[in-house]
Amino acid sequence: MKSILLIYSFLLTIILPNNLNMAFAQTSKECTGICGTIVFKSGNLMPSPDIGVGVGGNSGKPVVREIVIYELTKMSDAESDGPFFRSLKTREIKRVKSDKKGTFSVTLPPGKYSVLVKEDKGLFANISDGDNNINPVAVEKGKMTKLDLVVDYAAAY
Repeated sequence: MKSILLIYSFLLTIILPNNLNMAFAQTSKECTGICGTIVFKSGNLMPSPDIGVGVGGNSGKPVVREIVIYELTKMSDAESDGPFFRSLKTREIKRVKSDKKGTFSVTLPPGKYSVLVKEDKGLFANISDGDNNINPVAVEKGKMTKLDLVVDYAAAY
């Protein structure tokens, strides 16, 4: 009986790590894209001399929102009204919805994208880069790019 257990244990030490390595290899191929959180900030977030943070706090509230991913889009390729965009001339790639904790994850092929948040007033983005790309995000092969979105058009800083 001891010899059977010994052989069984030996086989498990050989087989199990190989299967785990295969599982990790498959996961890394499948895990190319964007993941992160989305929070909504509103109200007076001006620093207060009494407590050091804004009256409304500064961490934001996790929200359920639809996140829309486009091909990398320049400001000149979209109509906008402040931080809200519409009529983007580039192709929409994917949509994903955050959960009630504000977390989201989407698989994408490697490339550069513009990430916007669907709001009642339009597609929201409050970041651009030096080339005037709307909220640009680069996705690398085999990697998940972390992106934390802050929807703050209703906040005063």
